[in-house]
Amino acid sequence: MAIAKPVTLAEMKSWLRVDGTDDDQLLASLIEAATVYCQNYTHRQFMDDTKTEYWNWFPSVLTLSWTPLDVTVPITSIKYYDTGGVQRTLAAAAYSADTTAEPPVVREADGYSWPATYDMPNAVEVIYVVGYGAEADVPEPIKTAIKLLVGHWYEHREAYTDGRPLTEVPMAVTSLLQQYALIGADS
Repeated sequence: MAIAKPVTLAEMKSWLRVDGTDDDQLLASLIEAATVYCQNYTHRQFMDDTKTEYWNWFPSVLTLSWTPLDVTVPITSIKYYDTGGVQRTLAAAAYSADTTAEPPVVREADGYSWPATYDMPNAVEVIYVVGYGAEADVPEPIKTAIKLLVGHWYEHREAYTDGRPLTEVPMAVTSLLQQYALIGADS
């Protein structure tokens, strides 16, 4: 499945000073791989996407793994299995999402409390929307990190060159991404 990418093939070819179309397929796959790498490093979704996470019960606060939350409709749904084992959808009025917190969190709304759940794995399901939106909304340092990483992989297609090991990821890439890495994320 192809993913939406914040760096276009045309931008990448201009960055690399590549003319012609011989390497278009290679560059497109490198852009996708670099985008996935950078998203996983930062736990940020660059282009809008829907994520699903599970908990075995309702913790006091549902801490989400991906950011930034969509500001218009951050939570698509919260479903849970009640104590009788029946899946139910929690009313939107029962919770609130903090779209500015990092990592994002979902809390009980005032006057509500989380319902009891059936004792089973993944009893609580949260579906939410994350992403910056359009390509133009993705921060430029993130786009630069993707371009640097694609350039590195394009020029160094082997793990070793001239008998010397290459670094896995250029330091400039991690330096650019670190400022966007979600604190507590596995980077």
